[in-house]
Amino acid sequence: MDLVAGSKRVIATVERCAKTGSSQTLRRCTLPLTAAHEVDYIVTEVCVLHDNGKGWMLEKLAPSVAVEKVLAKTEAELIVPDEIRWMV
Repeated sequence: MDLVAGSKRVIATVERCAKTGSSQTLRRCTLPLTAAHEVDYIVTEVCVLHDNGKGWMLEKLAPSVAVEKVLAKTEAELIVPDEIRWMV
């Protein structure tokens, strides 16, 4: 089903890690795709990522979560800005 094809703003919510502890934010999707390059935001329990057209940018962090923790459990390359806002 093409639920997101042609949508204006797509937000995916996922847990940071699989039950095995591996990253769920991968460099490349391993599942069958119905609409490639449609997700604009990924929201997890520790961060918000935004596809800014150049890559995935770390936009927000949960309180008391370090950038290094997010980077360690993220397979995809992230753009880390100088200033990151907090999730509320």
